[in-house]
Amino acid sequence: MNENCTGINNVVEPANKTTALHNLPSGNRSLKCIYFNARSLVAKIDLLQCYISAVDIDLIFVTETWFSQDITDAEMAITGFDLYRQDRELRTGGGVAVYVTKRIQAVRMENIGSFNEALWCRLIIPGGQQIVIGVIYRSPSNSQEDEDILVQTLRHAAQHSRVIIVGDFNYPDVDWMNWSGATLKSKTFLIP
Repeated sequence: MNENCTGINNVVEPANKTTALHNLPSGNRSLKCIYFNARSLVAKIDLLQCYISAVDIDLIFVTETWFSQDITDAEMAITGFDLYRQDRELRTGGGVAVYVTKRIQAVRMENIGSFNEALWCRLIIPGGQQIVIGVIYRSPSNSQEDEDILVQTLRHAAQHSRVIIVGDFNYPDVDWMNWSGATLKSKTFLIP
């Protein structure tokens, strides 16, 4: 990795996971993805660009971008990627983004639920396969109405045959290994 990338491991921790894709041309059977909670991507975009220059990544999912309408797509551009973003409105913080490699065609989707800090795209993989991807940020201070909208949005997204959902759901009481939660909000979220 480039010596100018000092501190990058404190910003981006690769998931070391790939999503298997079937029926793709040989030699290209996975999507390489990373996810991170930026807590201001503006302050970390140079480090992210440095990291991306050293690894082969297809999708970059980001929560808590802290973007506003004053921050342009050009300022947040990463060479070789298309940026899709959903900024938080009316207050600071929050926001989500996904960078999609230019090797994959992506189309933003507006019709998956109405949760306000979610972003959805349809990927068209070489060979015609389609995958829906989503990135979500759930504030720990969400109202019960927001919780209900989130659950409905996730149920709607799950109706697609191939979907990848990534994000920061802020359910510290959820036991993800056993799929159980201690509070009403987390139990409602976990209902299939």
